[in-house]
Amino acid sequence: MPEIDDLIVPPLRARVGIVLPSANPVVEEEMRALLPPTVRLHATRLPPLSGDLQVRTDRYIDHYPDMVRSFGDLALDAILIAQTGASYRLGPDGDRTLNIQLTALRGTPVETISLSILDALGHLGADGLWLLSPYPRWLTERSERYWAAAGLRVHGVTQMAEEFVAYTMDTAGVVAALRRLEVPRGVPVLMSGTGMTTLDAIRLTAPDMSAPVLSSNLCGAWSLLRRLGVAPLPGTFDRLAPALASALARA
Repeated sequence: MPEIDDLIVPPLRARVGIVLPSANPVVEEEMRALLPPTVRLHATRLPPLSGDLQVRTDRYIDHYPDMVRSFGDLALDAILIAQTGASYRLGPDGDRTLNIQLTALRGTPVETISLSILDALGHLGADGLWLLSPYPRWLTERSERYWAAAGLRVHGVTQMAEEFVAYTMDTAGVVAALRRLEVPRGVPVLMSGTGMTTLDAIRLTAPDMSAPVLSSNLCGAWSLLRRLGVAPLPGTFDRLAPALASALARA
């Protein structure tokens, strides 16, 4: 007779909601890889919007309240909005205000993943960063202004293409881009954009880098684990970002 220890579904520690763009192919798989199975994931997707990328990006925030409400009465311990581009236009202060408003709307902690990145950089003691951007130039420039407004020096920007390529990059392409970087020693590399596959690229390149390589999804999962007080699975953060893993061990 099967024993209780043989349960297929591990015991529940927490439930988190993830809000992501409708065509984003990466967030769910990278979050599932980074969060232990005791943390249940429940995703909702922003509606498909008409217009070009800039129009769609600027309209996303209008839909955030409905996305937060879309979980209904599901008991969630946290909600992560896995979309960075919309927050860049707000700046860090506007982003924090938005988080407060969305949290009050449902009574559940809501965090945009851009603030997750800022928290991770703060815990690393970083005063600057190097951007590896899968965005078109106008969105890259918005992201530069966001980080600068947060008090971070943008040491350099590597533009991966002139158009939006986050959803079409594969691990080999991301690894190649990382290995071409010439980053000052000790400056973290940030791969922003939740739709770009990053985890295996970080695993393959991190040992050769002089500072942490971060991505939106890595920072988002880290922030969730800290908030929930849940330890990461061995072989995740200790391999991908040991400095962040040590912060989780103290949480």
